Amino acid sequence: GACGLVVVTAVAFAGLLDFVLGTFGKDSTLTGRTYLWEQGWEAAQQAPILGVGYAAYWVQGFAEAERLWNEFYITTRSGFHFHNTYIEALVELGYVGATLISLIIVRALWGHISALIFRTWQAESVILGGVMVLLLIRSFVEIDTFNPYIMGSFLLYYSYFKLVRVHVARPRWTAADLAEPETAGR
Repeated sequence: GACGLVVVTAVAFAGLLDFVLGTFGKDSTLTGRTYLWEQGWEAAQQAPILGVGYAAYWVQGFAEAERLWNEFYITTRSGFHFHNTYIEALVELGYVGATLISLIIVRALWGHISALIFRTWQAESVILGGVMVLLLIRSFVEIDTFNPYIMGSFLLYYSYFKLVRVHVARPRWTAADLAEPETAGR
């Protein structure tokens, strides 16, 4: 047991693990995410303020996307992303878009957590706060809140807009409104 642990540790530190994984086309993360993040960061520097445009990076014919699809053996050339919400937002929407999506996530999370701490406890805030914790954690390794027609996007904006207080105007009743209605035809 202990000898096996020592051998595995020595192999990992000697770089042999990276070598072996490299021969099979993998990195030490086994997913290639760190390489994708590096590529995304470099792509974001090409158009840092507003990005390349929403959903404009992972399109067929775009040289950088084609290169990454080729490197990752994505033969369908679709359905791929940087596996990080913030890097994806930086590439497509620049710092402006990445800041906005980050603020929405943080505001929705803080809104429901603070509702539990500082206001009357409600099941809605427990559930939506939990959803926001999940989406925040996953945002560092997946894209759950950036694309339309997926549950994560719906849940993010639903959670966000549930924080908006809608003021309902109540009609003012007068004594005349409460009196018996006059009979028609008198």
